Amino acid sequence: MGKKGKKKSGGGGGKKGGKKKSGKKKTASDQMTFKEAMLGYQISIKEKAVEEFMFEIKQLEEKNQRHKERNERLKEEQMYHIKTLLKQAKEREKELEQATVVGKEQVEMTMKEKWRIAREEEQKLVALKEDIVVAEIKVEDTSKEVVIWEDYKNTGQHRHAKVIKILEQELVDMQNSFDEMKGKNLIHVVNT
Repeated sequence: MGKKGKKKSGGGGGKKGGKKKSGKKKTASDQMTFKEAMLGYQISIKEKAVEEFMFEIKQLEEKNQRHKERNERLKEEQMYHIKTLLKQAKEREKELEQATVVGKEQVEMTMKEKWRIAREEEQKLVALKEDIVVAEIKVEDTSKEVVIWEDYKNTGQHRHAKVIKILEQELVDMQNSFDEMKGKNLIHVVNT
């Protein structure tokens, strides 16, 4: 008994025994801090990814709006050109009606000019229609991208949150297992 008493007073009051206990506590708290930092880091990465996706969604929505406005502008220009062509055609018809009988050469020149102008206007209309088709395809593609990002925002984000919770639970389980093993090893070390 006397020897055991000396060990207790020497172990509890000595500097070495005190440092070992505080050192083990620091290690456990350091590990906990590391795990907390790791979780915090993972969470911040996920939050940053969500922010980036939200920013991309906002950009896509703005791009979509610009394409819609451009499409509307092209349609207005198309209508303007159609009205202009109709007006020019009517004016030319009036000019032809009012003109006196003209020679065959002059008629041929006028018809050729009219056909040339008509072809040019048709080419302009075809180009405008192609521009509208391209704009509509871009709007459709952008709309699809928006749907994909909104789907991620509504569902994918929640899946990542579930993964984070599972990882947090695994960390807690690992910490509990570590604490149990550490406790068993301390008991074993004390017993030997």
